[in-house]
Amino acid sequence: MPDSNLPSPHNRFFHFSFSNLEVARDLLSSKLAPEILDCIDLETLEIVSGSFVDDQLRESQSDLLFSAEPKKAVLETLAAGAGKRAPRILIYVLLEHKSHPDRMTPFQLLKYIVRVWEQLLREGKPLACVVPLIVYHGETDWTVARSLSDLFNVPDGLRRHMPQFEPLFLDFSQRSEDEKFDNPFLQAVVQTLRYVWGDRIRQKLPELVELFREITHDGRDAAPLRAFLVYIISAAPKLDQRELTEAIKNSFPSLGPALMSTIAEQYFLQGIEKGMEKGIEEGMEKGIEKGIEKGELLGAIRTIRSILKITELGEEELRSMSIDALQTMANELTSRLQTRLSN
Repeated sequence: MPDSNLPSPHNRFFHFSFSNLEVARDLLSSKLAPEILDCIDLETLEIVSGSFVDDQLRESQSDLLFSAEPKKAVLETLAAGAGKRAPRILIYVLLEHKSHPDRMTPFQLLKYIVRVWEQLLREGKPLACVVPLIVYHGETDWTVARSLSDLFNVPDGLRRHMPQFEPLFLDFSQRSEDEKFDNPFLQAVVQTLRYVWGDRIRQKLPELVELFREITHDGRDAAPLRAFLVYIISAAPKLDQRELTEAIKNSFPSLGPALMSTIAEQYFLQGIEKGMEKGIEEGMEKGIEKGIEKGELLGAIRTIRSILKITELGEEELRSMSIDALQTMANELTSRLQTRLSN
């Protein structure tokens, strides 16, 4: 499944983390090739404002776009070649986030880049170089297309007439576990991305929570901690609530019930969302509005019953109930769950 749904927990965590210019700068300085770093002055790195990226791109992208000025030596070389003072130019870095292999990623990136160029032209600015960097941290190897040419099956005689496009590729899942970053926030983010999918998340969880304890100053800086919690709850399939709660209690003993309530709330919301999705699918299969409404209620009831470990009434009995009866049951179950979460 492509990671193009911007509000998803995956993309929220990615955007929150790398919107920090210090974190983005440290990532780029450690991962971009030397020949690229020789051209870019990372001290001038800025996040491109939302008004620059058009609505179509903003709705479909899961990336971050940065601008940076060339180094002075690059400008001098360009000026010498042109026989005059080189105009001010910008270099753009497109940071694309993927948590699952997606063979059409090079084509998606090409569309993003073209839209950036179109926006530059609309603003009366010259076209600029856009350096695309894919940040991948999936559970499986990336065995699909890495370049635009990989998407075309054409004889060699035609390849020179096709667009040539090869993004840079940063695969956290394949990099050494001993790899360290000087920036503690970047270290915490990379380690989270690296382990979130697999079984080792259980083993690494105390280490990750401790990293976030350090960068949040024992939880006083709430935003990174909350972003981490929402992401780990939504994205770590091998982790359960008890393990996360225990790790948080050990590292944040002074935060008390408030943080535990946040964890319970996020697991609750995640369960409801999954239940609703399943219910809506069932309703859609019936093809009628009443079916959709009943499917939503069934999805919510299943989820809450599972959390509360309620086994009364079988699936067939639930399906045979009227919408009004299901609505009453859903209200009662929600009230019981809220009471448990508040205790």
